[in-house]
Amino acid sequence: MNKILFALIAVIMMGLTSCENTEKKEVQTLFQSVMEVHDGVMPKMDAIHEARKALKDKMNTPDSTEVSALLEKLSSADEAMMVWMEEFNSSFETMPIQEQKKYLESEMQRITKVKDLMLGAIDESQKWINAHENTVAK
Repeated sequence: MNKILFALIAVIMMGLTSCENTEKKEVQTLFQSVMEVHDGVMPKMDAIHEARKALKDKMNTPDSTEVSALLEKLSSADEAMMVWMEEFNSSFETMPIQEQKKYLESEMQRITKVKDLMLGAIDESQKWINAHENTVAK
């Protein structure tokens, strides 16, 4: 009887360990995905700064209202990345595994929004800059 009970407990423990390992792998994959989005878009901060500089040179043109709106979008994108990095809880691993998963899923949504905001602001600004290259400031 003791052998059967021991075997049953051993099977249950292996099953629980297997589930836990699967969840840990899911969390690791989620974390890697979040970091891939961050690492892929972070180098674009240089493009934001370059676009800002180019647009600031156009502030005294008849298009200054458009330029101001583009500068605001670039600033918002820059700020969004800074806030995301500041608020990212790098000690999320101390949370229970299910909370880790929820946290990283939420962070994936947040960093994806940051990415979209950054890429959109850069693209829109670059198109405007390219279309107005020959505009001379007053």
